[in-house]
Amino acid sequence: MGWYKTTAKYKGGKSMTQWIHTDFHFDENDIIDEVNQYLDKAAINEAMKK
Repeated sequence: MGWYKTTAKYKGGKSMTQWIHTDFHFDENDIIDEVNQYLDKAAINEAMKK
C-alpha cells in the first residue's frame, strides 16, 4: 500500500494536485497479481475544463 502526491499540468495552464492511494495484492507465490489505485476523478475533471 502506498500514498503518492501527484501534480498534473493540463493544456490551458490549469493544474491539479491530489493524493493517490495504491494497493498491491500478492498471490500465494508473493507475486503481485492485482494493483488498485484510488484517486479523485472530480479534481481531474475540474482541471480539464476549458
